[in-house]
Amino acid sequence: MSCENENDSMVVGMNLKTSGTDMKPHLKIAFVFATSVLTGFCVFGAPQLFAQAAGQAAGQAAGQAAGQAANQTTALSPTTKKLLNDYWTKGLENRRAGEAVWQEYKNANSNRDSGVQWAYVLNRIQHDKFREARAEIDGLIPAGRDAWEQRYAQIWLKMLVGEVNSALLDMQDLKSRIVANVTLDDTTKFRLYTRLGKMYGYAEGPASIKATPSTLHDTLAILVDGLNDVDFGNFEDNRKQVSKKYVDLLNEKSATVASKIQDQKQNNAARTAKIDADNAQADVRQRELLDQATTLRTQMAEDANQLRQSLRPLESDLSRIDSQIRRSDFRLLDLHNDIARRQRLAFGQDDRFRRSRFLNQAGVLRRELYIEQDLRNVLQGEYNQTLAQIDLIKGQIIDVERAFRSQIALREQESKQLVGQQKRNLRELKKLQNPDKPKGYVREITARTGYLPTYDPFPTDEFRREALK
Repeated sequence: MSCENENDSMVVGMNLKTSGTDMKPHLKIAFVFATSVLTGFCVFGAPQLFAQAAGQAAGQAAGQAAGQAANQTTALSPTTKKLLNDYWTKGLENRRAGEAVWQEYKNANSNRDSGVQWAYVLNRIQHDKFREARAEIDGLIPAGRDAWEQRYAQIWLKMLVGEVNSALLDMQDLKSRIVANVTLDDTTKFRLYTRLGKMYGYAEGPASIKATPSTLHDTLAILVDGLNDVDFGNFEDNRKQVSKKYVDLLNEKSATVASKIQDQKQNNAARTAKIDADNAQADVRQRELLDQATTLRTQMAEDANQLRQSLRPLESDLSRIDSQIRRSDFRLLDLHNDIARRQRLAFGQDDRFRRSRFLNQAGVLRRELYIEQDLRNVLQGEYNQTLAQIDLIKGQIIDVERAFRSQIALREQESKQLVGQQKRNLRELKKLQNPDKPKGYVREITARTGYLPTYDPFPTDEFRREALK
């Protein structure tokens, strides 16, 4: 049997050759051989069945080559495996090793692979190095693509490091992308609105001090706009969960503080009798020192005010003289200008009589200038003398206040010593009674109250599993 269409066989052969241009050399040889056999047998009337077998062999070779190429494309890089496997477990050595392998990768690759960069961000979050992760996350947000995990990580990291307003704007953008993506599946949408609800609850509660009210208001309006009942309920439930947990932590803190204060009051009642005797004399002395310091401050104010009263006429004279000096300066400037103008007019005249007249006028003005300069010098002397008197009185005020403050400081120092002695007595009594020390617990619960992972732990394990696929 002969081929029904020789040209079709040739086309098949050429297509097979073309499709193998990106394959390895031994696969290209297989394509060429299969194409040649198919074409040759069709031309010389070989059995059609054999030609079909050759075509199937070529197709299988092409499929295997394509599969190998796909496997090569999706294979994880060694750096990614180290970041997500070898150096994943928390610990100082793994944390430092993860940073070192990332720096080595950056130095060796000017064009960074987004998969490796994402693995580094996840590794840094896993090791609680959030600012290092924040420094790299922006480069993982591609233009025109949704990249849900990376965008959520960017919002989470910004919120954690205190960039709350920027994170709120990114939440608005994420909402618009959710709405624009009509093919988004319900599971992903549910997960995104869950995270947006938690994130907004954190922004309006624990992180509200770092957010502007207008940005919070606008973000909430955009996030809930157009949501159906299911999405709105999901968003609100998670938002309220965060708010409730925040309130519970605040109440826990208040209850703890109140309880510790009550215990402290009971302890104080036990030690009051012991410290009253030691502190009674100190209290009396402190009142005496306070009265003396008050009297000294009053006397200092009176003496300083008397001196300041003497400053007022001098300051008035200084202001008057300064005004006269300004007027004299303006007059001197006018005279200089008039003299210069008449000299220009004189030198521009051909008539010697007119020239003489202008020069005479300039001479008269120059005499006035000399008189005005003398007056200006006299005023400047008066100004300097008045200013010196003012400086002298101000110096006296400073000396008076310094002397009184020195006396006041001595009494304040003695008072501080008495207070210090009372505090030492109190500390000694606390050590003897070994009271509870709530400060450490209060600090710990205060830190948990403002810490984002308390309300929305980052899903590092979930994102790691996705990255390793």
